[in-house]
Amino acid sequence: MIELNERPVRQNQLAAKLIAVFFALAAAMAATLMLHIGPKLPLQVLFLLFAGFGVFVWYRSYYIVYYYVLTAEYGEPQFIVVQQNGKRRSTVCRFRVDEIEKIKPCETRGERAERDYRFYSYCVSLFPARAQILYANGEFGATAVKIEATDEFIGVLSSLLPPSENESGEAS
Repeated sequence: MIELNERPVRQNQLAAKLIAVFFALAAAMAATLMLHIGPKLPLQVLFLLFAGFGVFVWYRSYYIVYYYVLTAEYGEPQFIVVQQNGKRRSTVCRFRVDEIEKIKPCETRGERAERDYRFYSYCVSLFPARAQILYANGEFGATAVKIEATDEFIGVLSSLLPPSENESGEAS
């Protein structure tokens, strides 16, 4: 029976730097507003934009946590992505391993899926240096899922695929 859980580790500090920049700019706008320098409305709009972007990046990068799960639930090997928001956990992605067409390592940081696939990114880093895209064709159509999994996790997942469907470079 297969049971493998993994929580991806953040690969870069880009999110922390962006949050600091956005909140610093929001603080600068707030200070300018308090000193009554310049027109009020554009500064208020800029303050709200910078603060909003800072909160969005914080929420996306630090509040949301993903877990990758390989399990043999219901008698078939399945790949599951669980999203945790605070104390609430929900399954955001689930498909059988036999629905996976291929596993492709990302060559560039901002790489996306091929055109015919619905694309989802379940990475904790904003632009991960090392990620993989799983291409699956199942119950809900052609789907591509970008994950930041370890070599061990990808190796186990690749070993469950037929050899012709494996492009990750792992020996199966």
